[in-house]
Amino acid sequence: MFQPTSLTWRALPLIVVWTLLALFDTLPASGDSTGDSASAPHTLDLHVETTTFLLNLEKQGLEDNTFTNGLGRDTTLMGNLLNVYVRKRLLSSVDLDLGVFANMPYGHDTEVSQVRPIVRLQYRPTEEIKALLGTLSVPHRDFHDAVFDNANRFVRPLEQGAQVLVNSRYYRQDLFINWEQAFRGSATNRYDVGYAGQLRAGPFRFNGQAHWVHNGQALLKLDRSFNTADNLVTALGPELVVEPSTYFPALTWWRQAGIRATYLTSLNEPLAGGPAIRGRGYELSVWMDFSGWRPSVSFWKGRHFLSQQGDPEYAASNFPEFGLAKIIPLGESASIEFGVQARRIRAFFTEDGI
Repeated sequence: MFQPTSLTWRALPLIVVWTLLALFDTLPASGDSTGDSASAPHTLDLHVETTTFLLNLEKQGLEDNTFTNGLGRDTTLMGNLLNVYVRKRLLSSVDLDLGVFANMPYGHDTEVSQVRPIVRLQYRPTEEIKALLGTLSVPHRDFHDAVFDNANRFVRPLEQGAQVLVNSRYYRQDLFINWEQAFRGSATNRYDVGYAGQLRAGPFRFNGQAHWVHNGQALLKLDRSFNTADNLVTALGPELVVEPSTYFPALTWWRQAGIRATYLTSLNEPLAGGPAIRGRGYELSVWMDFSGWRPSVSFWKGRHFLSQQGDPEYAASNFPEFGLAKIIPLGESASIEFGVQARRIRAFFTEDGI
């Protein structure tokens, strides 16, 4: 069944991330106070991190029933996210973070709608590997939007669980289990497990991702209209990233050119029972990096694809996507992130009713 052509816009015009690091020496100097005390290690580090964001989703040509078919309505999210915590060095490779998280959305009845504790034990055996227990390191930027939507950083900005991060020359990883979000679902035993890994060999890369949601309840109600007993999404495929300036020294402004092919699968078991739904999808993406400006174009084709925490528009059978992104550094402790995406969805439903 075909519906009128729609044009969806996803605009992220402003994300300001500001991190301040203040160091406090809480132990008195031993021995000569005029000697080595100036270079003594600090026992407590105070971290203040704040994010101001504006997310606007415009969907032209959609009918009023788009909430029930899962593609979502127009959505605008604005607010501030504040993290304040103190870091204590327990051992040479073990740190303890204690603090508080505050969510301050624009337009709510109260200025501060949510306050949560930050408790994190961090083990770093090397500079490339980090293991966390407690409050996780977010956002999860390495995931494909169809697997784990990038907009989740605004609707679940605080997660509790366990996480292993790797960032080495040949391998990159984000593995986490999350059993609590700042915006909780109604199911008390809800949790999800995610993995995003990338093998690297020169300009060649291979991506493998998986995300499993158990007792998934819709968090971003405007965009996700289905609950699930279990939802498993996987993605894998090759990627090629080259730096043209290494071959053409005069083109210093052309930092990167990349192409990525991805094959995705989904398995959804409805919360109310019934047969499981298996889906699949294919995407080809091409992007450039011109002095930090990152234009991109992608082509999606799917069938029965359902992802509980992925971008809901990937339930459509096919669409092209055009994007532009830019991160503007503001010194060492702040940056502005700008992004815009446009998709043209010709068919909201396929002949199979998806």
